[in-house]
This record gives sequence, C-alpha cells and structure tokens, in this order.
Amino acid sequence: MKLCVVLLNQGRLAEEVKKTGVEIHVVDETQYSFLALSRAVKKLVAAFSPDVIHSHRYKENLLAWLAAFGRSNMSLIATQHGMPETAADEITIGGRLRTTLFLRLLS
Repeated sequence: MKLCVVLLNQGRLAEEVKKTGVEIHVVDETQYSFLALSRAVKKLVAAFSPDVIHSHRYKENLLAWLAAFGRSNMSLIATQHGMPETAADEITIGGRLRTTLFLRLLS
C-alpha cells in the first residue's frame, strides 16, 4: 500500500509525517486562494490516483470532494470532529449555515 499526505500548512504534523517516510505535499493555504488550493489538490490527486481520500475538517473535506468529483474509482472518508466543528466565525448564522451546507454536501 502506498500513502500520500496533503497538508495545508507546515507545522508539527508535517514534521511528524516526514519522519515516517510517507510521501508528503504541503499546499500552503496562506499563499493560495481557495480556487488555487482546489486546483493544486486536484492536480496532486490526479497524479497520485488514490483509491481512498481521507480528510478532516470542513475545508479539507470540501477540497477532497472537489478533487474526487467525477472519479468513480475513489472513495471519500470525511471526518468531522465534534459534529459540527465550531470556530469563532461559526457562531454567527452565516457560519452555522456554511457548516450545515458542507455537512450536507459531504454526506
């Protein structure tokens, strides 16, 4: 089995994954718009052609869904911790609506 990890920022997780020898790609979310992030992840997924994509949190889950869209040979596993995850901006009605929309889309 071959593994590949795509992360949206450098940090402890990136360092820990590097130590394992697993292929890793960091697409720095601070350097790209969401559209550019989506394109970069889609390109990595197309090159790696995984059987399964496992993602965490709403942005990563949406990026995985977009990257796998139209590819019937890929299964998606989307982890949502704390159903739903909450952040300061999700306390607003708009934030709650966004979280609900993403959960429905990914379901």
